[in-house]
Amino acid sequence: MINQIQSVDTGIRAATQANQLEPDEARDLRTQITQLDRAAQRAREMERCRPPNISSCWRSSMM
Repeated sequence: MINQIQSVDTGIRAATQANQLEPDEARDLRTQITQLDRAAQRAREMERCRPPNISSCWRSSMM
Protein backbone atom coordinates (compact mmCIF):
# COMPACT_ATOMS: atom_id res chain seq x y z
CA MET A 1 0.00 0.00 0.00
CA ILE A 2 2.83 2.40 0.81
CA ASN A 3 4.32 1.93 -2.67
CA GLN A 4 0.96 2.69 -4.24
CA ILE A 5 0.59 5.88 -2.23
CA GLN A 6 4.12 6.94 -3.15
CA SER A 7 3.37 6.26 -6.82
CA VAL A 8 0.21 8.35 -6.73
CA ASP A 9 2.07 11.15 -4.96
CA THR A 10 4.79 11.01 -7.63
CA GLY A 11 2.10 11.29 -10.31
CA ILE A 12 0.51 14.27 -8.57
CA ARG A 13 3.90 15.96 -8.31
CA ALA A 14 4.67 15.32 -11.99
CA ALA A 15 1.26 16.60 -13.10
CA THR A 16 1.68 19.74 -11.00
CA GLN A 17 5.14 20.40 -12.43
CA ALA A 18 3.79 19.93 -15.97
CA ASN A 19 1.04 22.49 -15.19
CA GLN A 20 -1.63 19.83 -15.73
CA LEU A 21 -2.81 20.10 -12.14
CA GLU A 22 -3.39 23.21 -10.06
CA PRO A 23 -1.77 23.38 -6.60
CA ASP A 24 -5.22 23.37 -4.94
CA GLU A 25 -6.19 20.25 -6.87
CA ALA A 26 -2.93 18.57 -5.89
CA ARG A 27 -3.55 19.42 -2.23
CA ASP A 28 -7.08 18.02 -2.43
CA LEU A 29 -5.83 14.80 -4.03
CA ARG A 30 -3.16 14.40 -1.37
CA THR A 31 -5.80 14.91 1.31
CA GLN A 32 -7.91 12.18 -0.25
CA ILE A 33 -4.90 9.86 -0.43
CA THR A 34 -4.20 10.47 3.26
CA GLN A 35 -7.82 9.65 4.12
CA LEU A 36 -7.69 6.46 2.05
CA ASP A 37 -4.45 5.43 3.74
CA ARG A 38 -5.96 5.96 7.19
CA ALA A 39 -9.04 3.95 6.22
CA ALA A 40 -6.81 1.13 4.96
CA GLN A 41 -4.85 1.18 8.22
CA ARG A 42 -8.09 0.90 10.21
CA ALA A 43 -9.27 -1.95 7.99
CA ARG A 44 -5.99 -3.82 8.53
CA GLU A 45 -6.32 -3.29 12.27
CA MET A 46 -9.90 -4.56 12.25
CA GLU A 47 -8.88 -7.60 10.20
CA ARG A 48 -6.13 -8.37 12.69
CA CYS A 49 -8.66 -8.24 15.54
CA ARG A 50 -11.09 -10.71 13.97
CA PRO A 51 -11.20 -14.31 15.18
CA PRO A 52 -9.05 -16.37 15.29
CA ASN A 53 -6.59 -13.49 15.78
CA ILE A 54 -8.54 -11.74 18.50
CA SER A 55 -6.07 -12.72 21.22
CA SER A 56 -3.28 -10.82 19.41
CA CYS A 57 -5.55 -7.79 19.25
CA TRP A 58 -6.09 -7.78 23.01
CA ARG A 59 -2.38 -8.18 23.70
CA SER A 60 -1.38 -5.22 21.52
CA SER A 61 -4.12 -2.97 22.90
CA MET A 62 -2.96 -3.59 26.46
CA MET A 63 0.61 -2.46 25.76
